[in-house]
Order: sequence, then C-alpha cells, then structure tokens
Amino acid sequence: MNQSSGNKPVIHVRMFGGFTITMDEKAMCDSDNRSRKAWSLLSYLIIKRRGDVSINELFHAIWQDGVQDNPYGALKTLVFRVRKMLEAAGFPSQDLILSQKGAYMWNPAWETEVDTDRFESLCRRILDPELDGKNMWEACLEAFELYRGIFLPRSAEESWVGPNGCLLSHIIPEAGCLYGGRTDPG
Repeated sequence: MNQSSGNKPVIHVRMFGGFTITMDEKAMCDSDNRSRKAWSLLSYLIIKRRGDVSINELFHAIWQDGVQDNPYGALKTLVFRVRKMLEAAGFPSQDLILSQKGAYMWNPAWETEVDTDRFESLCRRILDPELDGKNMWEACLEAFELYRGIFLPRSAEESWVGPNGCLLSHIIPEAGCLYGGRTDPG
C-alpha cells in the first residue's frame, strides 16, 4: 500500500487513454456505465486540485450549453452523485470533495498522483540540455510507459479537455525529437 506522509493512502489517477482512479485495492474507471457528467466533474476537480473551483466555473465546464433551470441545484445534485459513486467504490467520498463558500475543491490533504503531471515533468526533464544520456533514456522509458493514449478520450468533446490535451500533445513530439538525436546509453 502506498502511504502519503499523513498515513492516508495515495490516490493514483490515470487520464491517458481513459480515466481511472485507484487507492489501495479500490478502483473506478470511466468505462463503467456511469454518467458522463459525473466523470467530467470528478476529472475537472482533480485537474484543478491545487485550488478551489467556483460554482460558476464548474457549472460552465460541465454544462457547456449553459442551459439549466436551476444551475446551483443541478451542480449540487451532480456533486452528490459523484460522492455516492466514490463511496460505492470504497473511497472516502465526503473527505475527497470539499465544498466551501461558493466553490468545490479536491481535498489537498489527500496526496493525489496524476499520470499527466508525472508525464509532463518527465518531458520537461527530457528537454533539459544538461541531462545526460542515461538519465534521459530512463526518463523517456518512464514517459512512454505512462502514455497510454489520448488525454481523457471519453471527455474529448468537453471544451476544457482540449487545451489540456493540446499542451500535452505538444510536449510529446518535442521531447521525442530531442531524444531521437541522442544515442541509447546501453
């Protein structure tokens, strides 16, 4: 079991090739037959986990057409459904998604490791001209292992997914081309 410094299990999130969230032996995947909006809300909160997300921002990210008779009520109901979804999978749902002063947030007290963050860090490392061949090779192997397909493929039509996926897609060829000019250290 991976433990964070606060003795809470580490939450692992995969966004390449699909959306999966795991903690210890518990797992949830967006290929499960659940509401697409629920998965969008969960993935959006995790992507924006370094701060709170206003109700207005969250509503417009999830309901892109902006049409809803009671936006606050619809969002509150969706958050309730996401918490129930997390709870059914064995996650501490009430502790993971916090609400405060007109905003929601992913609880920063839970260490959350996201594949796209690690991937971006590895690609930036690969682009470092000071990195030696052996370390670059190791970083490339780890990055290629992390990349399992496009960013959040089941949410690709969401307006907020495009910019995040685009950033990642620009890093891949840049890092790959740079690595292509170096030789295998082994």
